[in-house]
Amino acid sequence: MLKKKTLIKLKIRDKYIKGEIELIAPEIINFEVLNALYYKKLFSESELKEISEALDSYSFSLYSLKGEYAEKTIEVAFKNNITIYDASYIALSIIKKYLHVYIR
Repeated sequence: MLKKKTLIKLKIRDKYIKGEIELIAPEIINFEVLNALYYKKLFSESELKEISEALDSYSFSLYSLKGEYAEKTIEVAFKNNITIYDASYIALSIIKKYLHVYIR
């Protein structure tokens, strides 16, 4: 039987495939994903290159850290004593008025 978190992830994926939701993220998302995979040492150089291409195919709507988004990120970081990296995901959901935030 699938775990509840797995079911939620699959539901999000399916909604994305059907065009029912948009995937948004800070511009750093690809750096973070590739860096995490690199340091896990689970993939070869060529495999990481393929993963990089696959990330591009997801068509995330990427946002630069500037203006209102930068201000909200800093505010969230200070109010919650978290990193700017982590705050950038939360701030983006606030700015874009997304109701659900999925944090790993």
